[in-house]
Amino acid sequence: MAKYVFLDIPAYGHVNPTLAVVQELVKRGQEVIYYLPEQFKGTVEATGAVFRSYESKMKGISPMVTTSGMVGGGLPVMLASRLTKRP
Repeated sequence: MAKYVFLDIPAYGHVNPTLAVVQELVKRGQEVIYYLPEQFKGTVEATGAVFRSYESKMKGISPMVTTSGMVGGGLPVMLASRLTKRP
């Protein structure tokens, strides 16, 4: 038996497309662990996967206008700033 771990952006538009895959893996006898905030617990457990919660830091991310003038999410900027910070 293989073990699969899912860690997704806490938004239903990102999570919902993965649920059929997760459910099929569980159906085939694979161990699936899915990390998401608590609000997704029932959704994940309905697939048969093991749910583990984490606290999302995405609450403070809002759409922003990029240098090209397009509206984009703040996630890439947040990730880049975290990668460049050193302890």
